[in-house]
Amino acid sequence: MKVALNTKLNNELRAEGIMRDIVRNIQDMRKDAKLTPNDIVSIDYCGSRGINTIFEQFAKEIKKTVLAKNLLNGCSRENEAFLIKRDFDLDFGNGRKEKVWIGIKN
Repeated sequence: MKVALNTKLNNELRAEGIMRDIVRNIQDMRKDAKLTPNDIVSIDYCGSRGINTIFEQFAKEIKKTVLAKNLLNGCSRENEAFLIKRDFDLDFGNGRKEKVWIGIKN
């Protein structure tokens, strides 16, 4: 018996991987900000159209996983007071990286 395995990433799988990378970074930020696993937060983000699409497409899952009451496209709010804020490079594949800024508030 032979089994074939398709190892190519399609756009859907690539988007899910980027979403998981976003969640991992937010969870690291929560830890660095000394938030407890029960603390509900608000997440502001700023990025390219591609990054905004990922946040919109996976909003429900991101909010549930990181205990966020809301996700706001916060490009105009980068100078506000946050518990923690950071810039990250996300790998979109084929050598293409895009920057995202994320801020966490109570």
